[in-house]
Amino acid sequence: VMALEKNKKLMERIIENQRKIIAEETGKHHLTFKLIENKNEGGNNKLYHVVVVIDDKEYATGADYSIKGAEQLSAEKTWNMLVEQNIIKPDKHEKE
Repeated sequence: VMALEKNKKLMERIIENQRKIIAEETGKHHLTFKLIENKNEGGNNKLYHVVVVIDDKEYATGADYSIKGAEQLSAEKTWNMLVEQNIIKPDKHEKE
């Protein structure tokens, strides 16, 4: 149980760090995650689909069996998308 709590806190910090860096680098300050689908996969299994929204513009989506996992995946995809578009310089944030 303790390991799960540590992993949850680590994931929350990673998501928050990516959120701050994306907002800082893009000059945008309103970054949210929007739940776009909550699909029951049978039993207690639900697949959550979320999208990153920055200043009312939707970016990448992510899907996972936890909301935090879906947020992490969508944040990573958004990060990669913004790096490919040269909006974010990854080498500036490697140590964070």
